[in-house]
Amino acid sequence: AERSSSRAFCQGDVLFGKLRPNLNKAAIAPFDGICSSDIIPIYSEDPTLQRYLPYLMHSTLIRDRVVSTMEGTNLPRTSWTDLGKTLIPLPPESERRRIAEILATVNNEIQQTNRSLEEARSLEKGLTQDLLQNGIGHTSLTTVSIGPREYQLPVSWEVEQVEDILDQETDKKPIRGGPPGGRISKKDRVEEGPKVYVQENIIYRDYSMGTEYLTEEKFEELKSAALEPG
Repeated sequence: AERSSSRAFCQGDVLFGKLRPNLNKAAIAPFDGICSSDIIPIYSEDPTLQRYLPYLMHSTLIRDRVVSTMEGTNLPRTSWTDLGKTLIPLPPESERRRIAEILATVNNEIQQTNRSLEEARSLEKGLTQDLLQNGIGHTSLTTVSIGPREYQLPVSWEVEQVEDILDQETDKKPIRGGPPGGRISKKDRVEEGPKVYVQENIIYRDYSMGTEYLTEEKFEELKSAALEPG
């Protein structure tokens, strides 16, 4: 069931994001609270079903349903009216419990891996900053003003503008701008074809996220913004 229109949720509820639902944003609430109207709090009085719900909300069945019913071009949304009418296969209680236990174990392992990954990214960030500013093994440094700040850089390094070091031997622009008329409507989306990448792919460094694909006609229209390896 869905919680009341006040958008109050309780610990253990499944919070389903109805904004850009194709991204399959669902999570278990770790505490009681109030959420925005773009989140649907979902719960069940059946404990086994409640543990089963989070994984169900991330399933292809749910994703396909919300993608087919979402409305809006720039900020597509689904609704509880559409989500609640989705047909799902429902195993017996004992099997639901077992499925939830297996998936919870896998999810815990993923979380542990993610923590290790975050630690590695933090190390990478600090190391990157150090190497890009101090280099390797330099002892002779000089003060250089770059923008509003001063930096200690190796004496042997030069300071150049970005545009001066990119594509010096070609007429190709060093950055890509969005194409004119780049809005994508519902009729431009298909189940297979050139994939559309959004800012979430960059933020989470996960290019497997997202399920939006373009027709070949729309892709040709927007081809100036196509990604290339590297």
